[in-house]
Amino acid sequence: LPSDPVILLAVTALLEARLHQLFANPNLDPLVSGYPPAATRPADLVQLTRANELAVASQSLDATLHHWQTGEAITAHDWVEALYTEVLPTAKQLGIGCFIAPIRRVLRDGNEAQRWLHHYATTQNVATVIRQGIADTLAIESALDGQLCDALVTA
Repeated sequence: LPSDPVILLAVTALLEARLHQLFANPNLDPLVSGYPPAATRPADLVQLTRANELAVASQSLDATLHHWQTGEAITAHDWVEALYTEVLPTAKQLGIGCFIAPIRRVLRDGNEAQRWLHHYATTQNVATVIRQGIADTLAIESALDGQLCDALVTA
C-alpha cells in the first residue's frame, strides 16, 4: 500500500467508482463475462489473477499482464490508465472525481516502489533509500496534518 494518504484515497475512490459501475452493469464482473469459457472461468480467473499479481509484484506498473476480458497482454500502467479513463465520468457524477486525480501523478511519475527502486539504482544504498522514504512520508504527513487541522479549526 502507498504510504501517501492522498494516493491511498485516490486508489480507494477509483475502486469505489468502479464498484458503482459494476452495480450498474453486471457484465463488468469477470465471473459474468470474460474471455475464459464459462465452464472453467472461475478457475481460469484465479490462475490469471495469480500470474498477474506475480508480475506486478516484481515489475510494478511496468509488468505485462493479461486482461480478464480479452486475454490480451497489457501493461499494468496502461490498464490503470484505461480504468482511470473509464471510471472518471462515474467518479465525477459521485462527486469524487477530484479524489482520483492523483492517479494521473502515479502514472506519470511512477508509484512509491518504482521511485524507491530508481533511488536505489542511483545510490546503491538501501539505508539511504529508507531514510529518504521516511523523510518523504513525514513531510507528506506534516503537510496534511497542517491542512486538515487548519480546515477543521476554521470549519
